[in-house]
Amino acid sequence: LIATNDGEDAPRNVAQCQYRRQKFLQQQRISNDEIQNLILLSFDFKDYYKLLQIQPDLIVVLMHDDMIQQFSNLLLTTKETVALYYDTTFSLGEIYVSVGGNEIINMILIHRSPLLQVLGYRHSMFVKRPILPLAVLLHDFKQEQSHNRFIEILQNHIPRLPHHCILVTDGEDALKTAFRCYYPNTQQFRCWNHVQQNIKQAIK
Repeated sequence: LIATNDGEDAPRNVAQCQYRRQKFLQQQRISNDEIQNLILLSFDFKDYYKLLQIQPDLIVVLMHDDMIQQFSNLLLTTKETVALYYDTTFSLGEIYVSVGGNEIINMILIHRSPLLQVLGYRHSMFVKRPILPLAVLLHDFKQEQSHNRFIEILQNHIPRLPHHCILVTDGEDALKTAFRCYYPNTQQFRCWNHVQQNIKQAIK
């Protein structure tokens, strides 16, 4: 949604709004070099970057210290089961991403199209029990190695993570295998939304 005083130059439809938004996001980027953006931002967001690996494959793990503390406190105080949601939310091109930290990602990416994967959790201490982002994985390929590095960092920063937790995924084998390797006693479930999507695709 864009509100302006541009008069006749104001966007008149969805396509023009999307163009204005994309133009604004491009102006926020530090440079046209994604790798340089990643490195420069890592100095400003030291409490957010947990891993910045450029070679042999791109792997970036983003996880804010305050959210780590919030989640750790939840595990200490609640007696309820905490649902973790791990999902490949969208592909941005050659790269895959998983949730939270979109502002930083938009400042980084120019031509790359990574996988973005987000690990979120349902916060049972709130009345509406919202799903909050805990960590973000940005990587080039759907490989078990990327998920292994991601989960190693989780294990180092949140040693109590297996307590009271279940894992809900989109069914990707690489991430399920990696998670089972580090947390063999954590129950895993398939996301119902993805099951419905797969059924709709199968009957078309």
